[in-house]
Amino acid sequence: MHQTANYTGVVVGSFLAGAIADRYGWRSAFAAFGCVGLIWAFVIWLRTRGRGPLAPAARSAERFLLAEALAKILRTPELIAQMVGFSGLVFVLVGYLTWTPSLLAERFHLSLAQAGFQAVAWHHLLAYLGLLATGAFTDRVIARWPRMRLISMGVALLWFAPFLFLCAVTTSELVMYLALAAFGLCRGIYDAGLYAAIFDHVENRLRASVAGLIVAMAYVVASLSPLIIGALRSRYGLEAGMEVLAGGALAAGLIFVAIIFGRRKTVTA
Repeated sequence: MHQTANYTGVVVGSFLAGAIADRYGWRSAFAAFGCVGLIWAFVIWLRTRGRGPLAPAARSAERFLLAEALAKILRTPELIAQMVGFSGLVFVLVGYLTWTPSLLAERFHLSLAQAGFQAVAWHHLLAYLGLLATGAFTDRVIARWPRMRLISMGVALLWFAPFLFLCAVTTSELVMYLALAAFGLCRGIYDAGLYAAIFDHVENRLRASVAGLIVAMAYVVASLSPLIIGALRSRYGLEAGMEVLAGGALAAGLIFVAIIFGRRKTVTA
């Protein structure tokens, strides 16, 4: 439910941002979404006010729990693989969401609204299908093949690379959309196991802390993506940025698969 709602929000938001930018300029798009964010923050404040800060004992327990969660990640190869894999995934997604509309607008002479919609619509449509199909499949077979979630995530991450590279080099609008759709399918396959694969290796009381640390690390890594692609754009063009995303996905996928299958050999031995 969380991921499908996320997909819908990205598609609608990207189209609206492009439409506002077309009519009023990019600054107006930022201002509009900023105002919506402030309104939503006010709603959350209204819903949570009066609950007060954590007591000192609770804050101490929270710090202890985070330290225990970090130790759990560092001594569990499957969780290290997921930290690397999710960091690679978010690095790619942030760069893709930031710069693909500009690439489409420049290459195929689309309006900003059209580019914003086309950049995400086909990708997320196939991501829906990949998410639902993979979730149903892995839930059905996980009892027989306990590593199926991790295997599907690793394979999907590796397959990001050729489709992103195709986006970088194609001059066909149709091929571009097909490549974005195929990339979305792989992204949905990965997302289907995102939290379940973490929970497979973490006891109940540490699940939120472990998941939070993995997600936080991914966001730190991903924050570099727009900066790197922006720097490349000024010298080599956006095509080079897409190639960097393909290389990042390939590197993360190879590390992910190496850890998972290396761990399998160690356990078997």
